[in-house]
Amino acid sequence: MKAILAVLTASVLLAQPAFAIPQTVGTGFVGATGMSFEQYATSAEPWTPGAELKGPWLRRGAQPAKADTVIMSDLGVDATVFGIPAAQVSVERRDGVVLRFTVRFDESKLKNGKARRVALLDQVVTNVTALAGEPKSVSPSGEKTFRCEASLIVVRKSDTKGVFVEFTPAR
Repeated sequence: MKAILAVLTASVLLAQPAFAIPQTVGTGFVGATGMSFEQYATSAEPWTPGAELKGPWLRRGAQPAKADTVIMSDLGVDATVFGIPAAQVSVERRDGVVLRFTVRFDESKLKNGKARRVALLDQVVTNVTALAGEPKSVSPSGEKTFRCEASLIVVRKSDTKGVFVEFTPAR
């Protein structure tokens, strides 16, 4: 009986670490950083002067590295933002300070390519509302501004078949 208990105890102790092994591997921004993009963009971390950006970012073109120059970069991996695949995620920085993140959603990135632009806008607004609550303001053009943690989130439709979401620091 003692031998059986010893074997069972040993097997439980040896098997325990196996439960800590992740069963799925994240991809895109979540896989690179361990958090969703909206969690990162609404936290205080990216808005801190001199903070390193999480994830791989690719600088656009041959922009000079002069002081007071706005540097544009695009996220180098796919990102799902507010539960919707983003067509593009960009950042603007000046002197090591993030000015804004911009996320562009496009119907072409959705699995159902027959979705209408209004439906995409409604889906984005619904998902942002689930995270941030009701909008703090709505402009005459339909732009909705939300506040979530350390960020303001502005949602607006684009001229093409898409939607833009802009994160800026809430000061």
